[in-house]
Amino acid sequence: MVMTMMSGIFDMMARGGMFRLFTACIRRNLLILAGILALPAVGIAINDVFSERRESIAQAQADSERLAVDIASEMENLVAGAQQLASALAQSSEIRNQDQERTELILRKIRGLNPQYVNLAVSDRTGRLWASAAPRRSPVSVADRRYFKNASATRRFSSGEFGIGRTFRKPTINFGYPMEDRIGELEGIISLNFDLDFFRDLLKRSGLPPGSMYAITDHRGTIISRGIAPAAYVGKPLDLTLFRHIKSDPDKSQFTGSGLDGATEFFISHRKLFLAGETDPYVYIVSGIPVDAVVQKANKALLLKLSVLVPFILAALLVVLLIAKFSIIDRISALEATSQRIAAGDLEVRVPEFVKGGELGEFAAAFDFMAASLAEDMRRRESAEAALAEKQHQLEELNCTLEGRIAEAVAEIRQKDQALIQQSRQAAMGEMITYIGHQWKQPLNNIALLVQTLGVKYELDQASKDDVKSTIERTLENIGFMSRTIDDFRNFLRYDKEKKTFVVNELVGWSLNFISPSFSSCGISVDLKAEGEFRVIGYPNEFIQVLLNILNNARDIFLERDVRDPQVQIVISSENNRSVVAIRDNGGGIPEEILPMIFQPYFTTKKEGSGTGIGLYMSKVIIEKNMNGSLTARNVGNGAEFRIEI
Repeated sequence: MVMTMMSGIFDMMARGGMFRLFTACIRRNLLILAGILALPAVGIAINDVFSERRESIAQAQADSERLAVDIASEMENLVAGAQQLASALAQSSEIRNQDQERTELILRKIRGLNPQYVNLAVSDRTGRLWASAAPRRSPVSVADRRYFKNASATRRFSSGEFGIGRTFRKPTINFGYPMEDRIGELEGIISLNFDLDFFRDLLKRSGLPPGSMYAITDHRGTIISRGIAPAAYVGKPLDLTLFRHIKSDPDKSQFTGSGLDGATEFFISHRKLFLAGETDPYVYIVSGIPVDAVVQKANKALLLKLSVLVPFILAALLVVLLIAKFSIIDRISALEATSQRIAAGDLEVRVPEFVKGGELGEFAAAFDFMAASLAEDMRRRESAEAALAEKQHQLEELNCTLEGRIAEAVAEIRQKDQALIQQSRQAAMGEMITYIGHQWKQPLNNIALLVQTLGVKYELDQASKDDVKSTIERTLENIGFMSRTIDDFRNFLRYDKEKKTFVVNELVGWSLNFISPSFSSCGISVDLKAEGEFRVIGYPNEFIQVLLNILNNARDIFLERDVRDPQVQIVISSENNRSVVAIRDNGGGIPEEILPMIFQPYFTTKKEGSGTGIGLYMSKVIIEKNMNGSLTARNVGNGAEFRIEI
């Protein structure tokens, strides 16, 4: 509010100088005066709040740093003590002699005196655990543990990673100390498992704001200890963004971010702890104090100051309102009443006399002028409305005839489409009849040969009962083949009313089998490759019609161009969850200038009377409109390729 008023002051000064500020309307002057009176107190309060806020943030960052330092110090002390303990144990005769009973007694006593250890154990050079402070129900091998591998390889005190203790089922981190014999050969590994729960006591004693927390992770970012809700987070990875941040930062840093609980904003500090000889930290320590808790104190101070300032500001506004009522509001109410009467249609009303004078007086004069102008405007509007009504009547008449013309055009288009479909169907039927002629030629020749042979044998009196029976059986086989050809033709002519699921491979095989006599007579070889069996939903007979159209065009091109060694290659595959049939020939390809036009209706390159020009057009309609697929053509190598995708 204060900034708005100050902006108004500076705006007026920029536009017209200080003089305009004093000659502006009364309401603005009063609001500016109230804002100027309240501005010093508000400014002081805001400055105090921001100062306290900065101090709170600085203190929170220091507290977060202190918590990280305290945990890091405790962790380093714990690791140093463990290393010293392991070094001392490595020198004991009980462990050197692998005296299991006495060694386990010593380990249990140490564990009882040092609750920070979940377990202490000794394994031989193969990783077999032969002594442990915790009882074992079965033989245990630690050869797969990181601490065992690193300690064995480097012969140094080495760190492990997060794990669940196999005996006590508690989250822990392991360290391993290598034992060597007198000649320097590895004798075994002493392992120490830490219980990090005691760090939560350190957080409780810190006196930090509610919601403060810490997290300790192993070298992979897996949480091994957490100050709040450990059961929900221990064993899970730290937020990936946060882990990448601290991993790429120096060994210690401070920043503001989320990630400790996945949502809340924290002032975060972190530390990386290393063992001698290891390049990766054995733990990452992350501490954080919630931003909301830190700024809460500053917010309370702001509320306290506002509780003092608000009554003062309200009193100033009350004075402004009282002045405004008598000098502005009452006069504006009169103007409002006048405008309402004008809106109701009373264009003869005028503003009362007590409103005259000052800016509002000028406004009243403008109202009177507006009323007179509205009266004139109403007269012009009535004339315009009459002219508009006439134009609307003419437009409605035009719309009536337009609908009829559109209906006629649609009917004509539908009639043409039906004609195209019928022509395409008749052309397909003609091709099918030609194929049936090729299919029947061989069976008819066989039947004629069988009958002639039987007749000759009969005339020579050599026709036996078996010859007659064999001739009848073979004749019936040829007739059956011809009958199946008719059935195939009838099925092809059947109209598919509903979409069906069909196997693409089967329809391609059927089409090739049907057209094979025609291809064989022309010396055309076909190479079919299928990368699997593919099912689609559509109209099987229409799909066959598309295949036959493309194959017929290939045959016609071979004959027209007298291609030597004509070949057709068909590949059935799948791309982007769609079945693809690619039909490629070596007929020389399609001239580039006509390639964009081959799917247009009635376009053909064949001689007059040899082609209708609707085969490829209807094929594209079937695949793209009826089966929601695509049919494209391009030149590839020394021929053309038609590609069907469904």
